[in-house]
Parts: sequence; C-alpha cells; structure tokens
Amino acid sequence: MRKFLIGIAVVVVVLVGAAIAVPFLVPVEQYKGRIEAEVTERTGRAFRIEGPVSLSLLPKLAVELNQVSFAGPPGARSAEMARLGKLELELKILPLLSGKVELDKLVLREPHIALEVDAQGRPNWVLENQTAQAPAEPAPAPSEPSGQSGDRQAGSLPELSFGEVELVDGKVSYFDARSGAAYEADRVNVEVLAPDLERPAEIKGKLVFRDRPVTIDSRIDNPRGLVETGASKLAAAVAGDLISVRFDGELANGQGGPGARGALDLGMPALRELVTWATGADPGALPIQNASLTGMLEANGQRVDLTGGTYKAGDLEATGNVGLGLAGPRPKIDAVLSLARLHLDQYLNKPGGAGAQPAQGAQQPPAQPATPKPQQDGWSTEPIDLSALRKLDADIKLALAGLTVKGVDVGASDIAVLLNDGRLKTTMGETALFDGTISGQVTADAAAAVPAVGVDFRINGVQAEPVLTRFAEFDKLAGTARAVASLKATGASQRALVEALNGQGSITFTNGAIKGINLAAMVRNVGAAFQGQAVGNEPQQTDFAELGGTFTIQNGVVQNNDLRLLAPLLRLDGAGTVSLPPKTIDYRLQPRLAATIEGQGGKQDVQGLTVPVLIRGSLTSPSFAPDVAGLAEELIRNPDAARQQLEALKGKKPKDAVKGLIEGLSGGGNQPPNQGASDPAQQLKGLFGR
Repeated sequence: MRKFLIGIAVVVVVLVGAAIAVPFLVPVEQYKGRIEAEVTERTGRAFRIEGPVSLSLLPKLAVELNQVSFAGPPGARSAEMARLGKLELELKILPLLSGKVELDKLVLREPHIALEVDAQGRPNWVLENQTAQAPAEPAPAPSEPSGQSGDRQAGSLPELSFGEVELVDGKVSYFDARSGAAYEADRVNVEVLAPDLERPAEIKGKLVFRDRPVTIDSRIDNPRGLVETGASKLAAAVAGDLISVRFDGELANGQGGPGARGALDLGMPALRELVTWATGADPGALPIQNASLTGMLEANGQRVDLTGGTYKAGDLEATGNVGLGLAGPRPKIDAVLSLARLHLDQYLNKPGGAGAQPAQGAQQPPAQPATPKPQQDGWSTEPIDLSALRKLDADIKLALAGLTVKGVDVGASDIAVLLNDGRLKTTMGETALFDGTISGQVTADAAAAVPAVGVDFRINGVQAEPVLTRFAEFDKLAGTARAVASLKATGASQRALVEALNGQGSITFTNGAIKGINLAAMVRNVGAAFQGQAVGNEPQQTDFAELGGTFTIQNGVVQNNDLRLLAPLLRLDGAGTVSLPPKTIDYRLQPRLAATIEGQGGKQDVQGLTVPVLIRGSLTSPSFAPDVAGLAEELIRNPDAARQQLEALKGKKPKDAVKGLIEGLSGGGNQPPNQGASDPAQQLKGLFGR
C-alpha cells in the first residue's frame, strides 16, 4: 500500500511538473503560422496574429493572443474588417475531461470592427468562399430512443457554462458606399451574464455615438435555442437622452428567415436633436417637436409590419397598420391609417430658418451651388427632381377626421396614395368645405425621361369668398362656386411645365357679387356722358345671378370664348386669352344694360350704345381701354341707339360732347370732391390688386 501511495504521488508530481513545463516546452510561436494559415484558407481573408501568444495550463487552461487582425474583402474602404488588441481565454481543465466546457473568462479588449457595404450592395461580413472551404457537415445521427432524450443530438452545442464574458473599450463603424452614409460608435463595452446555455442570459452594454451615451439592456430566455435554431423569447431596451426603444417578444426562424414578433414601444422626445445626432446635419426648426409609436411588430428579412399601432407626432395622432416590404425591386410601404382632426395652423409659419440656432452637434451645411435665377416672367428654370419617387413603392389609405387650416374647418376625407415604379397617384374623396364639397386627384410620373404631372379636381357648391380670402388673399368675388378641370403638363422645370400645360375645364359662380367695381355704373357713365348728364359716385359692387364660362389650355395659353355675367339690369360677355408663360392677357369685355337700370343703383333709364373694354398687357399690371373698333361695330349693329345719341348732342358744342364722352369713360367730372373713384380703368385694376 505504501509503495502504491508513493507511486500515485510520483504520478501527480510528474503531471504537475508537466503542466508547469508545457507552456515553456511547447513552441507556441510556431503554431501562430499554422493558425493564421488555417483561418486564412477557410475564410479567404488574411488573418494575422501580430503580437505575442501565451499559453498556460495551471491553475486553468489560459490562452492570450495580442494584436489580432482579420482583413476585409479586396477594394474595401478599410483594409481590416476587424482588429483585436487582446484576447484573453480561460477554461477549467477537469470539466473538459467529461465533455463539458466551463468558460471562466473570455475578454476581448480594444476590438475595432469596420462593417461596410460596397457599391454593389455586398456586405464585407459575408465570406464569399466560406461555404466552399468549410468542412462538410456530418450526416445527422439517427434519432435517439425516447429514453435517451437527455443526450444531445450530433451537431448540437456541448454543455457550456460561462463566467466572465466581456467586450472592453471597443469601436464599431459602418459605411455604405451606395449612399455615402458613415457611422461610428466608440467606447463600446458589453457584459454577458449567462451561467449556461439552459438558463436566461442577460446582455448589458454601453456605447457612445456622436458624443451621446447609449445603453443596451436585453434578456434572452433560451440561449441554446437562439444559437441552435434562432428561436427564443427576447426582452430588449435601448435608451439614450434622445431616443428610447423597448421590445418584448420572441425571435424565430421562418420562411422569411430570422425574424422577430412582439410589442414595440419607440419614443423620440426631441426630433430636431435626434435627426441632427443621427445624420450629423441640422434639419432646422421642425414643426413637430416629438414623436412616438407603439404596436405589435412582426419583422423578418422580407417584411416589417406594425399592427394595431398608435402613432403620435406632436399633437397629431393616428392609429392603424403600417408595413414595409423588402422583397421586391424597391421597398414598398403599405398603410391603412385613421387620423384625428389635424390642426395645421400651429405648424404653419413656424419661426426658424435663417435665424435659428443649429442643434447641438450639427455640422455646418456645405455652401450650396448657385441655383438658376428665375426668368423675368417669374417662372423658375431650376430642374425639378422627382427621382425620389423611384426609390420606393407605396399603397397608403388615410381616413382623415378633418383638418383646420387658416381658421377654416375642412370636413372628413378619404385619401389614397398609390406609388408604383415612379408613378404617383393621390386621390381625395368628396370633402366638405364651406357648404359644399371638393374632390380631386394629383398624378406625377417620374418613370419617364421627362417628368409629367396632372391635376383633376371638382368643386361643388363651395362658398367662394371665404376660400379665396383665406387661401388666396383675394376678397373681390363672392358666390357659390362649381368647377371642374383636368390639367396635364410635362417638363423638367417650372417654366417647362407651364409652357407644356394642357387641359380644359369650366367654372361657374351663382348668386354672388364682384366687389370693388360697379359694371352697370360704368356702362351708364358712358351713356350719360353722351347726353351731358352728371356721373354719380355709386356703390362699388356688381351683384350677379351667374358668372362663369369654359376654358381650354394649350401649351400654356388659356382660351375662353364664353364668359357670361347675368346681373340685374346688366349683361356682360367676354372672350380672350391668358398666356401663362409670359404672364400676359388679351381679353375683351362687352357690357350691355338691360331694359331698365333700376335695382343696380342708377336713377336714369339710360339705354343705347355700350363701349367694349379691352384688357391687355401684363397680368401683374394690365391696361384697360375702350375698344374703339368695337364701338364702331356697335354703331353699325345698332343704328337706332346711335341716332338717339346724336339727337342728344343737339345744341352742344362738339368739344363739350367729346369731353363728356371722355369723362364718362374715365369717371371724371361731375364727381363730388374726395368721393370714391368710379374710374372704370381704376376699378378694373382694383380687381387685379393693383
């Protein structure tokens, strides 16, 4: 027995001595080349261990590698995809004898990871020859009898337990050559708390992105299931001062690849600062200060859906479903949303812009190249870029409870947005507005070489005065409006679109008034001037029963041949053109008195000749003049009226008659001092805001 015990003691001493001597006797440095060659062959990427390698067996199996690098693919922006300052690995020896791996320590110090996507969309973390060089997978072992269910199937992970697992002072960068987007996070520290693969694991981390700290906290319920099958329950939270994200659900492998399903909660308390932080560029003052969303997330490599969602942006709120398809030639957004009433006034004309202070961390925007100046006619020649319409597809349906803009309440509306292959169609159903309804459709085609746009709209029973006053700052016209129009244009700039504008339509106002001019008084002034009667100063308003006509547009020229005004005691016809490219007008108005002038403010039953009015020149400053040629035609057409005027001139000197005619046309003479002008030309100019 004594010799046996002595023998055992000798064996133990030899083993201990061997364990102590092995690190010194084994030529570890010689194995560096073998390790480098093996990894390089299997991955197709250069693998280097540039620093010293150390190995010890007692009290634990410990390996330390220094200055390890792994190359990126040829042509990558960064020559190295990963570099590690130091790797420290410690394993317990005795559990290895029974097939168990007890990891006491795994620490990655100063890892620098450079993730890239090249111009062809190929990520640098996908190894092109990984499959070809990888050893063949062993054939699956026959399934064990139910009584041996505790044994692991072939190919599954061995029993593992963990001690200290850390990533210390790392750096991660991302670059996309397609868009030029570049991001970098530093001071990355991660700690993994996982006793073994059978019990929940916690992952806690911190990093700094653009000088702002971010924390990560997650819990994986089934680490073994996640590693072997990609399935496990997951609770994760990402938090910073500008954003918070919480997810509580599960990860799983499906037909669309690895995916997630669960409750998502996203909060963004400061949008401007968030955009500046995420992009590096200050967007300027935003109409919305904060945003959030909650809902059930279902995501995989082919599609992302958020169902039963609540979306908030400032005071705006919507509910419904939103999806993003990733499997097609372009991303596609699908959405069915219900929106509460929008109060847009609080978002319009927000202070900001040139005088606003940039958000913290914003980069100064580069100097913008000079843009083409507008032509003298005011139409810009700067190219219109619709290329964004080719970046994605969309099918969006919105049920809007209504909106308030410039103090105007607009009723509920259904809006549909369809975008496919660069072709956009936006449709608005009948929407209540000032006792009537509006509806329409807007199209834009960015698929063709030259952009094309179209507008179709219908107005039915809308009160014109409040709409024109609030939205066009034009208060000269009142009445009930009915209109329909279909317009189309092609062009790469504003001017080109105007020059190529074509379409047709009609517009009618009923039971209204033209404010700022009394057309009947204008006609009476001419007749009264012929007879030497006083020209009074009358209310500057023309009431009418109907005003309207049809129009066509060809290459930017608007043609109208049937303008008609039906007013008490007055009829007015009009025809002419408005050329939009140079912003000029050539129009003729033909007023006529009815059988009696009472009811329009006049006191004399003046009938006879009428003088047509020509409106010509610039739209911004048109000229108004009597149509002398038209007056001659009137004399030929109505000789009886001409005879009445001649008899009225009996006993008058010719120069007085001419003077009276001029005063009648211009509203001059016989007017009390400081009274409102009844000059027809000035009144007509007043309609144009001149």
